[in-house]
Amino acid sequence: MLIILWEKKEVIMFSYPKPINLLFLISMLFMNACSTAQPQNKWEYDAVQMAQAYQEAFLQGNHLRAQIELKHARAKATQSSNLKTLIDIELIHCAMQVCLFKQQVCQKASELLNIQNNKNQWAYLNLLNAQLNLGDIHLLPSQYHRFALAFIKKDKEGINTSLAHMKPLSSRLIASSLAKEMLNKDNIKRLIDELAFRGYKKPLILWLNLLMQEEHDKKEKQRLQAKIEILTSYK
Repeated sequence: MLIILWEKKEVIMFSYPKPINLLFLISMLFMNACSTAQPQNKWEYDAVQMAQAYQEAFLQGNHLRAQIELKHARAKATQSSNLKTLIDIELIHCAMQVCLFKQQVCQKASELLNIQNNKNQWAYLNLLNAQLNLGDIHLLPSQYHRFALAFIKKDKEGINTSLAHMKPLSSRLIASSLAKEMLNKDNIKRLIDELAFRGYKKPLILWLNLLMQEEHDKKEKQRLQAKIEILTSYK
């Protein structure tokens, strides 16, 4: 039904709403609920997100947040008897130590893999421990393939070529840390620039120090030293 009113020579129209189809409304609400429903393995999504948050906080040098996110990620992952996600978290933790130039044995990941075997995770663990075999390269994430082959063969040129094009940055940082003695200055400088851009302060300081040690120009050496002192003075 349509009602027309006249007001100041303008036509104003009001219309009554049509009767609501209750069954249609209920069906729409049900469909909307289904579309926004949480996944049944929400624990896994949460664990992965927390592990990513841990990695980001760790690289930024936010120690407290990193510890909290790692603790929460482990807690979420242990809601299931499927240990794959928990192993991934332990491998991420191990990889972050590699980024600090620390030699790793990744004991927790190794213990978990002895309980629940996974060839791909074993291969990545062996890469982090610098114990990878040629036959296991194909089990690694694809971005590591060229690097791993060159790394096993101690092919300095191949290592630097593969790192120049490796993505994402986190993978390049891990690989560069494993092969830091064989990196050329261009790759080191490129890595430093990207770490600085992302605000990854913790490994950035280590790479600046490494570059400073290899620098022969006195003024450039002093400039790098000054940058390191500034970064380390603010915590």
